[in-house]
This record gives sequence, structure tokens and C-alpha cells, in this order.
Amino acid sequence: MVVFRNLPYATVQGMQIIRALNVNINQGNPFTEGELYKLQQAVANEARSRGLLINPNPYGRAGFGDTSVMEPSLGGWEQTKGIQRRVLGSLRMDEIAQPSNGVSRLGREGRRVLG
Repeated sequence: MVVFRNLPYATVQGMQIIRALNVNINQGNPFTEGELYKLQQAVANEARSRGLLINPNPYGRAGFGDTSVMEPSLGGWEQTKGIQRRVLGSLRMDEIAQPSNGVSRLGREGRRVLG
């Protein structure tokens, strides 16, 4: 199972949202790719669409799927963690684990192949 660390806002304040979401789970690495990244991006997009994130550059673009500059907000972090718990809560880390070389791909049958 994914272990949620339930970090307070003060710990993730100023972090890019995907990094904040990654450190909020037992991922151990603030950077991710592959399946876990896609799920974390979905969490971030939902939080963004609900107005729970901060765009530190109010004149910059932050369209759907572009959460690269957005950060958690004081008033929205608890709700964002709730979205993350809903999206990732039923997963086991071995289902979304990153291979040691950071490359994951799908085999012909659509199953994840590490390597």
C-alpha cells in the first residue's frame, strides 16, 4: 500500500505541486515518471481545477496539464491530500514502483515491464 505521510503545509510550502505530492507519500524520491507521475499529474490537475493551487507567477500560463510551476496553497493543501488519497489509496507501491534505472515500459500484452 501507498503510505501517506500527511505532511503539514509548512513542509511543502514553496514546492512544485508534483514534488509536494511525491514527498507526501513513501515514494522516497521527490521526482517521478511513468505511471506514478501520470497519477500524481491527475491529482494536481484536479487540485488546479478546484482552485487549490497557487500560481506564483500570476501573469504566467498554467493551463490544464501544466502544473509545472504551481504550488500547494495554505487553504487547499488538506483537500489536495484528500484527492491524492482517493486517487492513490488503493494502489500498492509495487504496482507503481519505478525501476532502478528509471525506465518503465509496457510489454506487448500491456503489462508493465521493468528494465
